[in-house]
Amino acid sequence: MSDLSPEQREVLKRALLKKGGELAEKLSKLLAGEATVDLSALLGGGKPGETPEEKLRRFMARIDAALAALAAGRYGSCEGCGAALGWPALEQVPWAELCPSCAAKA
Repeated sequence: MSDLSPEQREVLKRALLKKGGELAEKLSKLLAGEATVDLSALLGGGKPGETPEEKLRRFMARIDAALAALAAGRYGSCEGCGAALGWPALEQVPWAELCPSCAAKA
């Protein structure tokens, strides 16, 4: 369980919902065949052979998982070791799943 205040949790929830909306809009445009969708800022380089649609759906799944964890009271903890991720890290990347130590091992 993280040590986030209710206000911080609300800020992070809004950030997750905003990012989810942005991703849904990009996915809709991509599926409609509209202009090229810039995915360069999504989760690093992606996985080898991953299509833009797969990349968007993977990122959307991370957002959904973070929102579910927030609702269940599990949000803000490293999925690898259970350490609290902390406000500064989550403010930067609200959908973070791992602490820096576990991320370096992945």
